[in-house]
Amino acid sequence: MIGMVSERLFYMTGVKSAPDKEQKARFGHLYRAWPLPGGQPEDLGGGKTYGLEPNFLFCVGVSLVVFLYVAEVGTKMWDGPSVKVAKWVYQKLKSKT
Repeated sequence: MIGMVSERLFYMTGVKSAPDKEQKARFGHLYRAWPLPGGQPEDLGGGKTYGLEPNFLFCVGVSLVVFLYVAEVGTKMWDGPSVKVAKWVYQKLKSKT
């Protein structure tokens, strides 16, 4: 999921740029498709706080929503039925003894 969603968002907003020719061939068309500001806010000590750029925070926010939704769907699709199957197998094994 990180490779499919977050990495493409990082390229689209300009957080990340392609380091080599292979990456440029795969993601070059996405670079800065959504040009969000990339400036760093000042921290309390007067220096720069890297990692809190608006484009990075946008990517993290969108990725978090997508990941939580996929986790919920996965839980409903696989976890519930697997518990029911395990309970059924346990009941079958318990009745034979």
